[in-house]
Amino acid sequence: MLLIICPIMAFCSTDAEVTIEVINQTALVNKCFVGDAIITFNNIELYNENVKFSYHIYDEEGNILVFENERIPFSLQGNVATISLNIDFDKYEQLKRKNKFVVKLDLVDEQNIYWFGDNAHINFKPYYIQYDLNTVSIAKQKYGQVIKNQKGILIMNIVFDITIVILFFMYKKKQR
Repeated sequence: MLLIICPIMAFCSTDAEVTIEVINQTALVNKCFVGDAIITFNNIELYNENVKFSYHIYDEEGNILVFENERIPFSLQGNVATISLNIDFDKYEQLKRKNKFVVKLDLVDEQNIYWFGDNAHINFKPYYIQYDLNTVSIAKQKYGQVIKNQKGILIMNIVFDITIVILFFMYKKKQR
């Protein structure tokens, strides 16, 4: 079972000329993505001020649902840029009845008129996010985030819950 937000693959390798990675992503129950995208230009010649961050949305079979989306400008610090994202997918009519879809994070060069993901002459490694909004996936994602980010609090809650259950049974046993 897939999670609400889980990377299919980050595809980040040292031989890629340009990569996109995602960090600090937050799983939300609705069709929304919050996180930071890190764009790395290992070939700085591919960057110009008209390169923008964007994304494409596909169905489970890989058919395009929404191709043209907002374009987010960014500037490099050295050869890296970080973009804070808050993308609301509920605004897309094509996704109203969809509980599963794939988002491909991409770059577009508006000066030279091409998408990095479609340009065979660039070794570009995009980032994919798989959405699965069924109830089981939502529960797995929520607990997965807690286990990953808040292990100490989770352990304390489990110990507390077990203690309460034991005390309850001891109390009931004394009542008899």
